Amino acid sequence: MKNELDYLLYGLDSSKKLLYSKWAMPIGSQQYKNGLQQLAQLIHNNEIQLWIHESRRMNELSMEDQKWTTEVLALVLTQTNLKHIAIVRPADISHTAPGNSLREKAYRIYGKNVGIEFFDTTEEAKAWILPHLQHYKLPALSTPVSLD
Repeated sequence: MKNELDYLLYGLDSSKKLLYSKWAMPIGSQQYKNGLQQLAQLIHNNEIQLWIHESRRMNELSMEDQKWTTEVLALVLTQTNLKHIAIVRPADISHTAPGNSLREKAYRIYGKNVGIEFFDTTEEAKAWILPHLQHYKLPALSTPVSLD
């Protein structure tokens, strides 16, 4: 029997080396870590270079989760083909400062090999990731991520 992450959806466009993912519901710390580890595995296995992730349903990250993101997840992502991450953040302004702080810390530790930007809408994120393809349609979101 497969174990599925019903709180995480994704779509892949292998021709563009693009991953589009989003949280399907508000999540806790362990779900956050498990979900991002699975997405990192998808990025590695599919040689993804461009990633749009919708975090609009995210709760505010704890300090522990912020530390995990910069020290563990960022290291894993630097070992992939990933070039750009576009994050659609929640409308709540309290998410702006932690996101910017995480990005700057990751840049200090690992360099700027992976560009990270934050956006208010999916359309803005898509325009940054694929600047010459304004009519591009993002891949359909799948059923939940499956843990093999």
